[in-house]
Amino acid sequence: MGRQPWVIYGLMKTSKAPSLVGPGYVSTTLVGFTLLYGALAAVDFWLMARNGRAGPEPGGDEAEEAGAEPALVY
Repeated sequence: MGRQPWVIYGLMKTSKAPSLVGPGYVSTTLVGFTLLYGALAAVDFWLMARNGRAGPEPGGDEAEEAGAEPALVY
């Protein structure tokens, strides 16, 4: 068999099957994905900062609301 001698066994060699994607398409896709993930990261950091500044919600656990004392853990 050898090491990848054909794209389609016995019909087409790998030297006859190049990709037709040009450098413009590759760079456009790279820039697009970079902008998309950059925007998602910015929204993620903004949401984390907003919720971090707000702090935890008042009330806590249901055990504290029911009047039970917290268990001592060593």
